[in-house]
Amino acid sequence: MLIGAVRDKLLSKPLRRPGSKGLDPEPRESFTAQDEGEGFFQEIKDLAQKAVEGLRRPKLPLYKEAAGTYDVAIERFSFQDEDRGRKVPLTVYHPKNLGPGEKSPVVVFSHGLAGNELTYRYFGKHLASHGYTVLQPTHLGSDTTSFIRRPSLKIFSQKELVERTRDVSNVLDLVDHKVLPERITAQADMENVALAGHSFGALTAQAMAGVDVVDKDGTEAAVEDERIDAFIGMSPYGDSLPTHLLGMDPKSYKKIEKPLLTLSGDHDRIFTGTEGPNVHLDTFNGASSEHKYHVVIDNTMHASFGQVFGLIGITAAVANSTSMAFLDSTLKQDEAAHQYLLNDLSKVALSHDCHAFVGPHCGSRHSPQT
Repeated sequence: MLIGAVRDKLLSKPLRRPGSKGLDPEPRESFTAQDEGEGFFQEIKDLAQKAVEGLRRPKLPLYKEAAGTYDVAIERFSFQDEDRGRKVPLTVYHPKNLGPGEKSPVVVFSHGLAGNELTYRYFGKHLASHGYTVLQPTHLGSDTTSFIRRPSLKIFSQKELVERTRDVSNVLDLVDHKVLPERITAQADMENVALAGHSFGALTAQAMAGVDVVDKDGTEAAVEDERIDAFIGMSPYGDSLPTHLLGMDPKSYKKIEKPLLTLSGDHDRIFTGTEGPNVHLDTFNGASSEHKYHVVIDNTMHASFGQVFGLIGITAAVANSTSMAFLDSTLKQDEAAHQYLLNDLSKVALSHDCHAFVGPHCGSRHSPQT
């Protein structure tokens, strides 16, 4: 296209000397070859700029990128799990102005190593504004304070992984047994529950989704909770140092049968070894779930998923949007959201310089073909 435009330009206005007979119908007051050349090359530059702009992909709108219509209440509690002698601080994000009889699906979010209740607040606020109740426990054995006191991988242990899964089940019990205030429990829809997490939190979700966790003696830990219907993992690990330290068997990823969304960054390299960011695709590739998705987010590192110093950007925007579509599809049984995941997610992701992978689907989420 650009070459053709240059050709047309050359043919339509041939260079000519001033004073040549039959070539210039109107005399010019002043003319130099430099004037003609500068004008010619400026027009070519303009044509090139237009061609480049034409190649740029317009950014397609992300699914429910803006905050929802519900006011968000943020409440903090602290409970003691007497059976384990473990304190469980909890932050709850929930919609305030639900309609009569309207229910709010429940999402538990498990933070990463050295994280806390504030690290992923963008996620809780966004989901709650769209009608979800989000429970964010602080895992005191691997939170910010624990890491400051023991700044080493010693707190990244199988024992702590198991304790984290117990924390998740414990906060669900607080809703199920109506220990939390009625304004939260009365609207919580415990028939539709998801678990999300980042890094160590993603590994927590992977374990509860069915991945084997085996100790040195070969004993498998029982960590699953049947109340959880779907799983989201941000920076989930595959066959790498973290899974080996925790006794998690990557070969057992096929046991993940429930709906699964995983997300990672194109620069997400921490503890990935020689495989690099691709190790975060292992969970998606290995899962046997018929409803699974993975998104690689542009310009994103491991820590980008945390909200540090109040800064959020493309990582949070894509994580929020894709999670919303996934949760609407799996917990709210929204067929439009499911069709978005099947038909639009890849195109939308690509327009934002991200890449989406969609697993084996059979059409409608609600009546899959066999």
